[in-house]
Amino acid sequence: MNKRLITLLLLLFGNIPALFAGDYTPYAGIGAGPYSTKYSEAGTRGSLSQSGTSAGGFIKAGVDYKRFGGFEGRIGTVGSKSNNFPAGTIGSATPFNLSSQMTIFISYLAKLQYPISPSFDIYAMFGGTAGRLSTNSNIGIRGSSNTWKTDFSYGAGLAYKYNSQLSIGIEWMQYWKDVPLAIVTNTQSQASMYGINAIINKSF
Repeated sequence: MNKRLITLLLLLFGNIPALFAGDYTPYAGIGAGPYSTKYSEAGTRGSLSQSGTSAGGFIKAGVDYKRFGGFEGRIGTVGSKSNNFPAGTIGSATPFNLSSQMTIFISYLAKLQYPISPSFDIYAMFGGTAGRLSTNSNIGIRGSSNTWKTDFSYGAGLAYKYNSQLSIGIEWMQYWKDVPLAIVTNTQSQASMYGINAIINKSF
């Protein structure tokens, strides 16, 4: 009896990898495209706002569960934005330049997807993004600053399965939305960022 039980358990647990091999699919990929970022300050001396679009991208890795869901991690960077501001802006006696950049961001995301055809999937992403925003200015002694913040992230996309291992797609993702930064003393500052990316995935 014990031998039969042991044999049954060995057969059961020995087949677990095979049972799940077709359900879970690991993948890696890259994404690149335009990113829109906005940085603003408001205080007793006035306010300023800076927004623009620059190139950015990320590398990623994740696991799909069949074609209905999964989890994904990303690490990326976005180009800087730079503007000149006239004298009198936020109390400055002279004109000055201000640049801002998301030097690095790290996203951890859950994915819900739905196959609309054998080759096409639509999906939604939600999770969080930790990012480091860097600002640099030649206004007086202000200089440069860096701050890490985390915010809720969400987005949606469309993927086309070129073959069993390769897929391509397009995606919109809101990484940050009006995140308070507190970079400048006695001034309220905040930032937002979203991206539109072309994506290539390689499954394993």
